[in-house]
Amino acid sequence: MLLLNCVPTFKVYADNNQYNAIDELAEFTGVYSFARLILALDQDYVKSQDTSFDVGAFVTSQVFTTRLTSLYELNDRMSVEVSGRYRNTSYDDPRYTDSRQWENQNWLNRQLTGKINVGLGVTLGYWDVDRSGTQTYEQVEARAIYRFAEKMDLTAAVGGNWQQYSSGV
Repeated sequence: MLLLNCVPTFKVYADNNQYNAIDELAEFTGVYSFARLILALDQDYVKSQDTSFDVGAFVTSQVFTTRLTSLYELNDRMSVEVSGRYRNTSYDDPRYTDSRQWENQNWLNRQLTGKINVGLGVTLGYWDVDRSGTQTYEQVEARAIYRFAEKMDLTAAVGGNWQQYSSGV
């Protein structure tokens, strides 16, 4: 399966036309299935002019996200997921801090019933922030997924996160 999606969003302000903008969204997804293995690649690009919680201001940002995912069925009830993600966030204003993030997420899943799947996951990450120290982190999670219908799930997850900062800040 291949999917390409490009969506412009037009923002027009009645009282503050200096904030008028055209946001851009482009998404590419490719999925290939083997007998027991599913491989997927996602590439997203978002350019938006909006209020950013990261910087606390109205700013133009660009975010590139790349995800490689795989799911391997060990048997009828067990599967393993391994995925990697890279995210690059940059701002047009040099006062704000750009960052790059790499993440590896791994899950061991068990199908309990036809509608309920549970899993244990471990995530390893590295975050490089300009003008600041780097961060590494580890996460451990447990999740349950309940399938309501063919294309509708409810996911609940709980876990812990440990972060280390190179600068101590």
